[in-house]
Amino acid sequence: MARLGIVALLAAFGLILTATSSPAASTLRAAAAEKNIVIGTAVATGPLAGETAYRTTVAREFNSLTAENAMKWDTVEPSPNSFNWSGGDAVVNFAAANGQRVYGHTLVWHSQAPSWVQNLSAADLLPAMRNHITKVMQHYSTVDS
Repeated sequence: MARLGIVALLAAFGLILTATSSPAASTLRAAAAEKNIVIGTAVATGPLAGETAYRTTVAREFNSLTAENAMKWDTVEPSPNSFNWSGGDAVVNFAAANGQRVYGHTLVWHSQAPSWVQNLSAADLLPAMRNHITKVMQHYSTVDS
């Protein structure tokens, strides 16, 4: 899904470039920089780790990244107070190496809550959520928002 979105966006950008008569930037990132615009994409950690064309396109075309799933609760905290930062850290490190911002999202979302929270009482769920949010915000304190 993320790859199709990137391909469609690049195709649309190519049409815009050919339709203009004045010299235009050669990449989405360059065009965004000319207008002081943030242009980003959601990235999946699998292709980011293993597909050269994906990595190259993401680095070249975008100045902002958001982890597709690597920073969501079910991935980051698969069991109570046991955190897996590897996917999110990979996105943050890739962005840092390529001069890109990182935007986080969905600290808590009903669609990707870990299975262990499903049977928590309201009295137990609120502290679990607070703990999760606090730990994620502390770990990713350099993420833009």
